[in-house]
This record gives sequence, structure tokens and C-alpha cells, in this order.
Amino acid sequence: ASSTPPPPIRSMAVLPLDNIANNSNDDFLSVGLADALVTKLQQIPSLQVRPTSAIVEFHKKKIDMKAAAEQLHVDSVLEGHFLAAGDLVRVNLQLTDSRTGYNVWADTIDGKRGDLIKLIDDVSSRTVAALNQKLGVQKAGNASEPRSSSPRAFEEYLRARALSGSLVPADHQAQEADLRRAIGFDPNFAAAYAELAIAMSLGQARGLDTAPDTTERATWYAHQAVRLDPHLAAAHLALGRVFVRVPERFREAVRENLAALQLNPNDINALNNVANFFVSIGDTQRVRCVGDRLVSLDPNSNEAKIRGYWFVNAVDPEGALSNAPAALAARDTELAGRDIRANAFILIGNLASAEAEARRISQLVPQHYLGKSLRAMIAAAKGDRPAAEAALHSFEADANRLHWAAMRQAFCYAKLGDRDNAMRWVNRAAELGNHSWFAWIKHPWMQSLQTDPEYQTVIGKMKADLDDVS
Repeated sequence: ASSTPPPPIRSMAVLPLDNIANNSNDDFLSVGLADALVTKLQQIPSLQVRPTSAIVEFHKKKIDMKAAAEQLHVDSVLEGHFLAAGDLVRVNLQLTDSRTGYNVWADTIDGKRGDLIKLIDDVSSRTVAALNQKLGVQKAGNASEPRSSSPRAFEEYLRARALSGSLVPADHQAQEADLRRAIGFDPNFAAAYAELAIAMSLGQARGLDTAPDTTERATWYAHQAVRLDPHLAAAHLALGRVFVRVPERFREAVRENLAALQLNPNDINALNNVANFFVSIGDTQRVRCVGDRLVSLDPNSNEAKIRGYWFVNAVDPEGALSNAPAALAARDTELAGRDIRANAFILIGNLASAEAEARRISQLVPQHYLGKSLRAMIAAAKGDRPAAEAALHSFEADANRLHWAAMRQAFCYAKLGDRDNAMRWVNRAAELGNHSWFAWIKHPWMQSLQTDPEYQTVIGKMKADLDDVS
């Protein structure tokens, strides 16, 4: 009997390469080489390549190709290993069609340890040439790739990329230090500036970067990245991330994010920003559309795992609860999952369950504003003014620098019937860049302010910004 051949390969995952020498000094190349390949292959329009964030969890894990392909929902897997000995590096790669187990292509590339840029160029070009021959794919687009004239700078950049997005404070600090060293070795390295601006912006939002001048420094790095390479997607994403913190630059922030997405349609952070925009205007249909795209690209990214926040900010407690398990399933995102559930329980009036989630958050991170703000919200929901005000005072410092924390202050004071303090924090949230218009008009605790002239002015400005870029 004859069998029908499988359809062409249209999706791929590049797994971290095995370091068969077990040399810890070169271990960053495991993710670094894979990341460089992902960057190159993502420019092929006919091939959907999982981003690096999707494959980092396979680093140093023994997992067979078929299981990895099933978990990542791809047709094929590019895997391999490298051996670094002295100044020589040998890279072995193998592409397997996960649907049939057929070995589509394999190659061995040798290079110099002291010139990782050339080695990666050789690995990438040989891989793309082979894919074009075997699969008929073609590189396209005008997007730039990370480039540096300094091998040392590029090595530091690869080290940083291997730590990208980590929620572990020590790893986050190491990532920023690696990027600063990369810039020191090559002051014209656009990708290093962009990654540093993004890391600092994310660190600020997560409470990992608390220096008072973080926003100014991140803005400077982002501007440098765009100036040095206007065709680098990460540079525009970096600029968008820093602009969004300045209310007057919200429209520019969205434009920069869209520029990044045009250059790299598979950028998870840029897609998440688009989803958040649609949440802000209450367009749940498009939220689900963009969200499905994001999750299909990388179900293991933090953005995919904490998607329950989209529904919290859309004032949809059922949607929040149904999406919270994705965050609860991972140690790095459990905190967000508990917070998502607690907010949903407060909205539906299940305060006992909300208290249980708040207790767990306080156990995980005793000094974080999430646990303190939940205690304030639960007390406000109960009408316990003394307890609510005590909890509100406990995270005022966070609320003065983070717009989500300021928003919770406003919600609580509105629930307590304290119009003046509610408006004080509404204004502060707006000053810090908050544009969650839909949540401000739909949250039940804010209904008493909907006809307030001052409130209408602040919320109207948010809506005008959103309408302008819609």
C-alpha cells in the first residue's frame, strides 16, 4: 500500500544545543547559538519558527525530539551539539521531520572560538541554504540582525540573551551587566543597547530595577539602538517600552511597537503589547485573536502564561479564572496566577477564596505590593475602612512609581467612598502612563465617579489617545 507524503514543513523549533564538552564557561553557547539561528530563521516568511523564549526550558534537559515537537506544536525540530576545544568550535546540526521521524538534513560546521560572529554567520547561512534546497524557503524582509564588529562584545551579548527575561534577580542583574560590557567593547552595537533598554524596562515593571533614573537611562539606550540601526525590531520595541511610561508619548509608543511587529511579526513582547491595547479599548474579539496567535507561537512564554491579566483588565472574572491555571503551573509565574485569581474572586464576591490567594502571595513574596494591595482590596470590599487604609498606606511608595499599583489605590478609595483620594490616585495612574480606559469605565467600584467632571477629563484623555492609534 502506498502512503501519502506529509505536507511541507511549515513550523520549526530550534532546541538549545548540547554542550558535549561540559565546559561551564562555554555553556551560554547552548542557548546563544540556538538564539542566533532563531533570529535568522524567523526572517523566512513561509516558516513559523518558535521564539527563543519557547525553547529555553529545554536547556540542560534530556528530552526526545518527538516529545519536544509535540509540546511546541511544530512539524520539525532542529537540534544538535557543539564541542569547544581551545580556539576551535565544532557545531553539529540535524533537522528532523517530527511527523515522520525522517532526517531531513544534517551538517557539521567548524569555526574559531575567538570569532563567534563568523561562526554564527557560517552556521546560519549553511542552515538557511540547506533549508532552501530541501524545503524551498526564501529569506525575506528588511529586518536587521544583531551585528557587532567586536567578537568580545558579541560573546557578552550571547551570554545576556541566554538569561533574557529571567525573573530571578541574580540572573536579571547578570544579564544587564553582560549587556553593559558588550556596549563597552562595541559602543556601536545597536542590539546590545536595545536589549539593555528592554531589560531595564521589564526590570522596572517587575520591581527588579528600582534606581530613580532607570526610566531616563533606559530611554537613552533605546534611542541609541534606533539611531544605530533603524531596521532592528528590538530597537523599536525598546523605544516603545520606554515611551509608554510617558502619557504624552503613548501614541509614539504604539507606533514604535507596530514598527517592531512589522520587522518581526513573531515578536512575543510586541504581540502582547497589541493584546493589551485591545484590552484597553474593550475589543475582546481581537484580544482573543492576538492572544491565540501569541499562545500558538510560544505557549511557554511568560506573556502566554499570564494572559489571565487580559481578562482582569477587561473586568471579566470568569475569563481570568479560566486562564489563571497557565500561570499557576510554573514557579516563575505562580505569583501572577495567584493575583489573577484573587482579583477575579474579589469581582465575583468570593472574598474567602481571595484571602487564600493573598495569603499565598504574601508567603511567596512578603514585601511585594501585590499581596499588600489585595489585602486593601479585600478590606475595602468588606467595608472595613481602618484595615483598608492601613493596607493602602503600606504600598504607597509602589503606587507612586507603578501605574498598576496606583490603579488599585484608586479602586479601593472609590469603593470606600473617598472621592478625593480616589481622584488623587486616578491622576497619579494616568501620570505614570496608565491607559486602561475600559477597566476604568467598567469596574463596578468606579461607577460612582463616572459622572465626575474631573474623572471624565482624565479618562477622556486616555480614550482620545486610544482612538488616535486605533
